[in-house]
Amino acid sequence: MGPTYPDAETKLSRSYLETVANAARDPVFLVGGWGVYFTVTSAYVRTFGRDYSFSRDIDLGFHLDPGWGVEQI
Repeated sequence: MGPTYPDAETKLSRSYLETVANAARDPVFLVGGWGVYFTVTSAYVRTFGRDYSFSRDIDLGFHLDPGWGVEQI
């Protein structure tokens, strides 16, 4: 695997991600950003001969029930 994110950046991002995940109702899932990087890097390097571009955002998916009001969201 190529270079990784700096430890300080990873720790800070993880703390925010955990805060959001703990506040949201299940299911919460990672849909892009780092999840994509860590999933595709090896195959990307084999295919294109270079590291996959770094992503600086965290994309989350979570369920919003159409029946929820503003307070529940």
